[in-house]
Amino acid sequence: MARILLDYSASDVRLFFRIFFVAAFILINLLGTKCLAGRAKLRLVQGHTVPLPYMTSWLASFDSLYALQMVKTLPGGWLSLLMIFAYLLNLGSDFTSALLQSVPVHDRCKFGTGLVVSTTLNGQIPWNGAPYTVVSQAQTTSLLNYGLKGVYKKANRAIDFSADAADMLGEWHCLRNPLELDYPWDVSVDDIVASLQQHGVLYDTPYAISAAIGNISHLVIIDTSAGQNVDTVFDVRFSVDTTAFGNETKHMENYECSLNDTYGELQAVQKGIHSLETLQNWAEVFQGAVYEGTGTPASNSTGGILEQILNSMTMVAGGGNYLLDTSQSEDTQGCITQRTHILWELIMLSGLTLLLLGFLFFFWLGMAMRLRILSGRTSPDDARWIEDNTPIGNFEWMAQAVRESQRPRSVEVKTGDLKHWHFGTASDGGGLWITNKTTRSNIAEEAISLRPTSAL
Repeated sequence: MARILLDYSASDVRLFFRIFFVAAFILINLLGTKCLAGRAKLRLVQGHTVPLPYMTSWLASFDSLYALQMVKTLPGGWLSLLMIFAYLLNLGSDFTSALLQSVPVHDRCKFGTGLVVSTTLNGQIPWNGAPYTVVSQAQTTSLLNYGLKGVYKKANRAIDFSADAADMLGEWHCLRNPLELDYPWDVSVDDIVASLQQHGVLYDTPYAISAAIGNISHLVIIDTSAGQNVDTVFDVRFSVDTTAFGNETKHMENYECSLNDTYGELQAVQKGIHSLETLQNWAEVFQGAVYEGTGTPASNSTGGILEQILNSMTMVAGGGNYLLDTSQSEDTQGCITQRTHILWELIMLSGLTLLLLGFLFFFWLGMAMRLRILSGRTSPDDARWIEDNTPIGNFEWMAQAVRESQRPRSVEVKTGDLKHWHFGTASDGGGLWITNKTTRSNIAEEAISLRPTSAL
């Protein structure tokens, strides 16, 4: 199933859904109460009585379950099932934060300023400048961001860089030779080089570099297929001592590296590099990268490290060792950006909420139309009394209690008049009563005692 990704921050999307759910459940509460009231009025207009548990307002939150225990039946009838369903939906909406996640996705971002591979730097290629550091780090950044490694069309310091095929000109591939050779720790470098040449794992112009702390260690031998020739493409061979110390038997791993020129644009760059002198100049870079420091063995990723350095060397050459190129500033490069991932559970939760809201609206609309039709067939006074005085909510039931407390007198009491009435001890005592605020009733039979009077 396809992911739903939005180009908005997770906080903004989270706020949107919180507002949506708050507004939706407010409307559900209002419409639910209208549905309950409309159903009660419809039964009264038809001349039927209404079970008291049905004459409740919409019960939100835990009240929908608590009322079920209190009245031992479904408050509101089958509509109480929708109350419980709405409560569960409301609970689910509280997990909006967990159902919204920021995820990294691949995108294209403006390039700006950086190194652009478009020219050729002839001769030796410097390794000790910022351009090499930047293009080398760009490959590491791309790998960390699940992108590609290789020779890029352009590179800069962007920390969100993630190269894709559109960014690639090619890449170096270093294949490990299955032939691995061991030499005693005290064999000279020249003898090792000669032996490796005899076994065909080096060319004719090898260059060796090693550490000389006591015995020879960390030996790396580099060679180019071009030899002394210039203005030509070339492959590179490496032989790397994998051991950590000079007093260990030297185990030489061998690699052959070649450039995959995807679009044929790197041939001119290669021809502009004096490969023999450049590789000798970069020898310490190769050696320093494949070990983790003094007394450490060669990395298990030696082949990948050699590829990364050769890629960097090619980019520095093709980019003219220049980092401030703005010629491609409006162009794009692969990058990682954040998108808000909306889980399908949240979509389902939102859909069910809208479905419930729509059902209640059309149910209320249908009852309102039916009530209007039936009210026209009954006495206008009765229809008006039912419309104005049918108690559903708490305050409407308070008004109904006041009206009943004043029987047999006919008292017109609206919910807005409740401020004139109190609940407490009447002036003649004898229990707790609903009494008028200004003229407390002295007639016990005109009030309803909410506490039974003890028998004499």
